Amino acid sequence: MSQTPPPIATLSVSAGALPPGVSVCFEARRLAAEVFTDLSAAHLTDVLIVVDELVADAGRHGSRLREVCLCRFDLPMVAHVEVISTPPATPRWTGGADAALGRLLVEELATAWGVQREGSDWMTWAEV
Repeated sequence: MSQTPPPIATLSVSAGALPPGVSVCFEARRLAAEVFTDLSAAHLTDVLIVVDELVADAGRHGSRLREVCLCRFDLPMVAHVEVISTPPATPRWTGGADAALGRLLVEELATAWGVQREGSDWMTWAEV
């Protein structure tokens, strides 16, 4: 894709932004399902899996999740997902088999994905 379109929905994950007991993964999936209602069931399922994995992966590294941005390209219809997080001073890894499976899912379902530095933050993105 050429240039990322502006976000059509952003989930801010700052302290107190989510109701008590609501996980970021759950809320990110809920927002994606709400935003991409026009996708086929199979395409939406792929998007939800990728959203869930990108958000969970930030947590595995001990990062402080800042926001989840959802964008779209219309011709052809592609969901663009960005997860922005601030890494801790000393990164930690709590991955294992779940992380390896998650990375394989992203590689299989996304047409493109990557990680880039944004100042002191990291942005992990994927297009599905």
